[in-house]
Amino acid sequence: MSTQTKEIETRFLRQFYPQAGSRYYVVRHGLRWHVKCGEGTRSLARTIRKIVALRIAAELETAFQDGMYVVTNKLRGGGRHA
Repeated sequence: MSTQTKEIETRFLRQFYPQAGSRYYVVRHGLRWHVKCGEGTRSLARTIRKIVALRIAAELETAFQDGMYVVTNKLRGGGRHA
């Protein structure tokens, strides 16, 4: 991959995925742990166990990263993804 292609890809990712890597996080709210996304305006999951909330956040982050890979691979013209 050329340097120019890497720069274009990096700009694309920063523009559309600025929060990649810290998109999902866990916060305590009352007696429950909440999995939040982005600015935290909405809870994606609630649980009484912190370890479960951390696991959910990790799985969501992995799925997000997989989706980013598919998009960048499609932009490069590779792969068989729809």
